[in-house]
Amino acid sequence: MRDRRSTVVRSAPFCRPDHNTLLDLIERHPLGILVTHSKGTLDANHIPFELDGSKGDKGVLNCHVARKKSSLGGSCQWR
Repeated sequence: MRDRRSTVVRSAPFCRPDHNTLLDLIERHPLGILVTHSKGTLDANHIPFELDGSKGDKGVLNCHVARKKSSLGGSCQWR
């Protein structure tokens, strides 16, 4: 009988690079997507992140989210 356990294939494009490579990527491309889940729905917004590598073990991501929803379709993710 064949073993039914699956094997995860890790092809190069999906391998997680080392920590310093990830930090460099974030610093060079700071626009990210903040995804939150509330009341059964997902909300995703593109916002710029700032990486502070001097804080914490792995650095800290800072960002600004608008407090009130604007007429231009701002975010209510601040809650």
